[in-house]
Amino acid sequence: MKSLEHYNLHKRLHTEVLKEKYGKIGLQVLFDDDYKREVLLLDEGSVARTYALTLKKSDWNNNKEMIAVNDAIKKGEGIGEAFKKRKFEIQKNILDVYIVNLPKWLQQSFRTRSKMAKARIMEFVVKKDTSIYNYGIVTEIYSPLFRKARINEADKLQINIPTSVLESFGFNKEEIWTSLEKKVIASNLAKLYISVVEGIKQELAISGLAL
Repeated sequence: MKSLEHYNLHKRLHTEVLKEKYGKIGLQVLFDDDYKREVLLLDEGSVARTYALTLKKSDWNNNKEMIAVNDAIKKGEGIGEAFKKRKFEIQKNILDVYIVNLPKWLQQSFRTRSKMAKARIMEFVVKKDTSIYNYGIVTEIYSPLFRKARINEADKLQINIPTSVLESFGFNKEEIWTSLEKKVIASNLAKLYISVVEGIKQELAISGLAL
């Protein structure tokens, strides 16, 4: 159903979805260091279609190849494109889909009068050979002109248990990767761990954007 705005998150990058709709997509880096990255994804008319905030994890800091990819990202490459270009596999573990209040500056960037927008928070997990890393927690806020500010059934069915919770249950990284790859999603059980997601949202709020 078209009204569900179904997302193929298994193979496609968000920039690929935007390019399909708007053509060439540009990247405006607002901030990027070893801990946090903020960007706007812009169409050819310099209208922002997505704002993305990434809180980078630290478990890959000792891996030279991950550091090299992160350096390329800090120089302006998109996160997904940087990993895909270097032959990494990518999985996105969706933690929540919800509605946010848009700050004035983001309303202006989106060129919208709407005060509400849809947001999606996810873990960005990558794999190359036998090495698996959680690059960071990514929150995407979508222009209301790109995605309507409403939550549908397809959104709800994507929500999964945080990988940190799965690890606490004794699952190793390979088992977690396999579950993401096969789309073994426990949207009903995910509701039991909302406190974990709320803690992540608090981190995001502290990082500069009240979500």
